[in-house]
Parts: sequence; structure tokens; C-alpha cells
Amino acid sequence: MAVDIGCEATDRTGAFAAGYTLINKTNPAIVSGEVTSIDIAAAENTINGLRVGTFYTINGDTLKCRDSEAIPGTIPANGHVTKAVSLAVEIGDYIGCYFTSGSLERDMAGLQGLWYYLNEWIDPGDEGTYYIFSDAGISLGGYITPTITIVEGSAAGEGIGLASSSAKLDILAQALGNGIGLSQSSPYLIIPASARGEGIGLGTSSPYLIIPASASGNGIGLGQATGEIVIIILAQAAGSGIGEATAQAFRIVVLTYEEFAALEARIAELELALEPKAHFRV
Repeated sequence: MAVDIGCEATDRTGAFAAGYTLINKTNPAIVSGEVTSIDIAAAENTINGLRVGTFYTINGDTLKCRDSEAIPGTIPANGHVTKAVSLAVEIGDYIGCYFTSGSLERDMAGLQGLWYYLNEWIDPGDEGTYYIFSDAGISLGGYITPTITIVEGSAAGEGIGLASSSAKLDILAQALGNGIGLSQSSPYLIIPASARGEGIGLGTSSPYLIIPASASGNGIGLGQATGEIVIIILAQAAGSGIGEATAQAFRIVVLTYEEFAALEARIAELELALEPKAHFRV
């Protein structure tokens, strides 16, 4: 399974020595939540004193450590190891590490960059300006359990407005006026909602969206939907109905509730397989 943040823990063309704080620029987090495990690959020397953390950019090549954790034991020479961790992560964060001895698999080309500094800057709150190898990366990646946000509400006026929303978002809402407006939402959104006025408006949404909704007025409007996205709309709308300003690489499927019942069962199976502790039913 591909890592959610950082690089795959594979054999690479070279090794990075101990004593540096190293941060993969490749594959920043696209969801907020918790890094629950990491994959790491040692090179020819056993890694001792490993500490792994999440980082975010302050300005340019200046980064700050959000969270970090010491990894007990060692990573054996030439070993590919998975370790359980609990690290806070936000959208756009990077994963990095520091170790006191040993060597870590690395490539100097073909990746998106590796920040490095000859110092231990991996305690939460540590901040520093790093050097960067522009095409490099290390064999360190993590798996993220997304934050689950549940919004249950009834609103008038602007209704429910989310400037940015990440991970799983479950909105059970009734709204008047502007209804429900999302400027950005990713990657899993379920909205069983009834709205009047502007209905449900999405600025940008990716990559999985389910809207069982009834709306009057402008109905359901999608400003932009990009990426590998499936939008499932169980909707009846008056007025403008369903409007698409820009649509790239996505498809809209309009189903009846009977047709959705069969799909819902399949979605439940997939949710249980991926995140058994975070199962929602519409």
C-alpha cells in the first residue's frame, strides 16, 4: 500500500549518514489527522536513536516541527521496517527524521527534494532554515488516519460554510439562505442535506463526494471539481438545478435512492476494509 506522506521505504542508489535532520519534500500530506505508522529502510548500517516527526514550512526552506516521536529499538542494516507511531499531521505537512548512528536509503534524483541540516531539529516547535537537495529523497514514509469531522446542524442565513475541510467530513444539515458552501473539501465528503436558496455550492472538491440532497433555487452548483473524483448526486432540484462551471477528470452519477441502496452497501464494505473504526452510514 502506498504511503500517505513521504517516500516508499525501498532500496535506493545510496545512503545518508547519521547526525542530520532529514525531511522528505516528496508527497506532502493531503489530509489532516494522525500518522499512525511509518515505513523506513536502513542502508548498510543499523540505525540507532531514530526519531520521526512531521514538519511544515514557515517560509521557503524554513521549516518547523509540528510533532515527533522517538522510535524504540533499532532498524537493522538493510532492513525494511514498519513502526507504529502517533504523530499529528495537517494538510501540506512533510515527514522527516533524525538518527544518531547508522545509514538510511536515499536517492539523489527522480524525487521532489530533501531538506537537510547537520543538527537535531526534530523536537516539537523546533524551527530552522534547511539546505535542500532538489531531486533527492529518503526511504521514509507514513500512513495517515484522517481526522473525522461530523457536523449536524440546522442553520438560517449563510447556513454552514467551511473554508477548508480535510479528511472525512459528514454533514447532516438543513439550511436556509445560502445553504451549505464549501470552498475546499478533501478527500471524502458525505452530505445528506436539504437546502433552499443557493442550495449546496462547492468551490473545489476532491476526490470522493456523495450528495443525497434536495434543493430549490440554484440547487447544486459545482464551481470546480478536479482530480480523480466520483460525485454521486441523489438530488431533486428546482431552478438552476445542477450546474457545473468547470469539470476536469471527474464524473457525475445521478441515482435514485433505490439504486443508491445497493451502492451504499458496497461503500460500507470498502469503508470497513479501509477504516473499520470510522464507518459512516448515510
